[in-house]
Amino acid sequence: MISSFDLAGHVYGIMINSDMTKEVMQESIAKIDEKLLDHEVINLYFEVEKGKRIEFDGFMECLKYKYAHAKHFNKIPVVSDNKKFQMAVGISDVFLSIDVRTFDLKERIEAIQWISE
Repeated sequence: MISSFDLAGHVYGIMINSDMTKEVMQESIAKIDEKLLDHEVINLYFEVEKGKRIEFDGFMECLKYKYAHAKHFNKIPVVSDNKKFQMAVGISDVFLSIDVRTFDLKERIEAIQWISE
């Protein structure tokens, strides 16, 4: 299950409160695509709730989408306590022009401040 929210017109948030599966990512992507109908470039807040698994197929769905739509993103803070996920995100974003940073869940406010700048 996911929740979404608007912080500003071009700042959109996705919070995943279930395991991050391929199906959950497809649902998230549909919500992001709706936002991109109104804004060509957005900042995307992305959070995975504590204790939720990040499945390989969910992560791969995320990567495929991010690479295919990189021109539509400016900043993406990834908020999660899963250190392996944070490390994988950091490595996967080396070749993108998107400003991606990882934050622990306790740093959620910092992530929101950064994305709102």
